[in-house]
Amino acid sequence: MLKMKELPYPINSLEPYYSVKTLDLHYNILYKGYVENTNE
Repeated sequence: MLKMKELPYPINSLEPYYSVKTLDLHYNILYKGYVENTNE
């Protein structure tokens, strides 16, 4: 069973290079979906 890796930094720490919205989309939606689908 795979587990999501924790981000080693706060979700807003990459601003202004990556917005919180972009990082949230990629980490909490896409990456989480990949992990959950793989575990199924």
